[in-house]
Amino acid sequence: MNRNALKKAFSIAYISTSFLYEPAYSQSRLLDNYNQLKSFKSKDLIIKNKSSVNFILENENLYAIDNTKQFKKITDPIQLPKDVDIDKIFELIIADSSSDNTQNSNNNFIEVEILANQQYQSENGFKAFGDVSILSKKGLLIADEFEYIKDKNIFIAKGNVKYKRGELYIQSDEIKYNFETNEGYMIKPYGLIDFRSFANDLNLDDQNIRVISRKELLQEESINNARRITNNIYAIGNIKISNSDNIQASGPSIRLNTKGIDRWRFQSEKIVIKRNSWTSDRLSMTNDPYNKAQLRIENIKFKGEKKELEAAGKDAQIIISSNWSYFVFDDTLKVPMGPRKIRIKEDESMMRWGIGYDYKDKDGFFIMSDLNPIYFGKNDKYKLKFTPQFLMQRSILGTTNSFRKSDKSIMSATIEQDASFEDYFGLRSELTSSFQKWRFNLDTEFNSFDLNKFKQIFRSKSSLKRNIFRLKEKTTEREIDFSFFADYRDRTWNGSLGEKEIFTAYGIRLDYKDKALEKYLTKISNVGLVLGEYQAKPENNSPQIISENRLSFFASRNYRYNLSRSFRENYIDQSYKYSPLPKKSGLFFDVNPKLDIYRYSGGDGQEILTLRTGPQLILGEQKDKFFDYTDISIHPIVKFSNGTSPFSFDKSVDSKSIEFKFKQQLYGPLIAGYSTKLLLDPDSEKYNHLIQSIVNLSWNRRAYKAELFYNIDSEAGGIQFSMYGLDFIGSGKPFSPE
Repeated sequence: MNRNALKKAFSIAYISTSFLYEPAYSQSRLLDNYNQLKSFKSKDLIIKNKSSVNFILENENLYAIDNTKQFKKITDPIQLPKDVDIDKIFELIIADSSSDNTQNSNNNFIEVEILANQQYQSENGFKAFGDVSILSKKGLLIADEFEYIKDKNIFIAKGNVKYKRGELYIQSDEIKYNFETNEGYMIKPYGLIDFRSFANDLNLDDQNIRVISRKELLQEESINNARRITNNIYAIGNIKISNSDNIQASGPSIRLNTKGIDRWRFQSEKIVIKRNSWTSDRLSMTNDPYNKAQLRIENIKFKGEKKELEAAGKDAQIIISSNWSYFVFDDTLKVPMGPRKIRIKEDESMMRWGIGYDYKDKDGFFIMSDLNPIYFGKNDKYKLKFTPQFLMQRSILGTTNSFRKSDKSIMSATIEQDASFEDYFGLRSELTSSFQKWRFNLDTEFNSFDLNKFKQIFRSKSSLKRNIFRLKEKTTEREIDFSFFADYRDRTWNGSLGEKEIFTAYGIRLDYKDKALEKYLTKISNVGLVLGEYQAKPENNSPQIISENRLSFFASRNYRYNLSRSFRENYIDQSYKYSPLPKKSGLFFDVNPKLDIYRYSGGDGQEILTLRTGPQLILGEQKDKFFDYTDISIHPIVKFSNGTSPFSFDKSVDSKSIEFKFKQQLYGPLIAGYSTKLLLDPDSEKYNHLIQSIVNLSWNRRAYKAELFYNIDSEAGGIQFSMYGLDFIGSGKPFSPE
């Protein structure tokens, strides 16, 4: 490095002093704004300085004034060696700065601008003290002290260190980084990262990132405009899942993932920085924007690393792993999750161990454990996940009611028989892949390892989907999806007929969704077309299997009117302890018409017009501890049908019914609920009976919800856990008490 160039680089500092107006400077301009350093053009009269930094513009030359009122020309920016790229220290994963040195080889320096109360420079480095501000590319760092040691190529910032670039925010007591060894550390770091904007935040050439001011950075910790944007569900038991083909499927669902939960606060005692990774003995993360954090994820022996992809245009993958991790609920309850390895922005399970209940397929309770995903193919294009299961209740009893006799039809009734050793184990797997604009998904499940009864132990669902249109505006959302599907032994729910099984189904489908929000009206439309070949039980419910092609068209329109004209902001504050959303209290009225048209290759066909309408009354905001939330709805349902179906799974039933739903806060986060349907169809065997009755008890918090539920009809229950993704402005304060 040229000695004169380095001397020139460190000879420039911005001295912070107080400044007194004097007439001698009347033809000069005093710059009182940091951003004016790059934009001065005219020779205005002196402006009284409002900050501690004083600059004089005179005859197109820029000067700083010190406490002896001596001018010092500072027209050149400060320069540091190019490999001292300060921004790279504050990326979640440190990029390899050596790659930048191969570019722009004629420029051995990067420009930074430094403000400080005091500065010292020598042949071996540079020091600055008091209200230090360092502006580098698109990031701003402030600290009490800053030092650069030239011969060791070391950067040190101490005391109230804060850094902001885009949505990435970090504060620390001390940050040290050696650009020769590409190693460093942060002491007591706390920060915020948003994985939605992470790739842009790391793009140092992005011109759209706004440069934050020192004043804004000092005020960054306040939290504003918090709102829920997603929720991810982990469920154990038989839960109903509605699909757009008007078939309700029930089955065990086990999943908790980070997809959609993009904004995380993190904290640690010390983070060790290396070229492409962060490591920490213990690191806490929370999705809660407020303190005290209602939900934390504690990671032991944490490591975050970035894996570059070969494919052009692909963002780097962020991989987070820990030797052990656990949930902490309200600083009280700890739930172990075991070792974890998660790829951010992917549908990754955060629960390693769990317990489930599935009487029909697994004879009751079972234990499961998620294994780390297996990635293969170029750029890890394919992901394969396994969840082994031990069928505990079946192994204890030594018998099973999940299988049919070997010489009977696959659709015949199951019987009690002795369970073999292979029947004690099950397996669930998921294979996913993306290429171009297509996404492939294959879910399979085995409820035994006895391959002699393969047709009875195996279930699968697969799809190949592509989004062909998407529009998202402030009050409107529209999208169109095209997909291929293939299912084996899919389970569906058809009203009072209960659960039905489709032996095989494959075909194509087209789905259109439209959502429009107005001040006192919400409109949601779903339109779809499905063409496929189906094998299932016939309409008379005999055990044989029939096969026919089926063309189905469905169109629904859901109107929700706000009759009370009540209005609530979409944002929450710290007072919302029991909900991630503001409660929109008032009287609402729903109108839900739906049309289904079916045509079958055997000549049959049916048309079904369903009208669901009725009021919903919501009282309270769920802020107080006692009875501050009540939700009651009554929806009569009428079906008009014409024609017949050859199958039992989509046969039109339940022409008249009334749907009741009720929720009531009991105390604090505890809410009890009940939903049911009163069947008023005189042609039904269950006339004047309650069907699809479900009771639940939930523990509701701002950051999560845990719920117990039980289906009275099927005598099956489960546990559901929801983890919310919240968006907010600001960075907050350190949250972990440990």
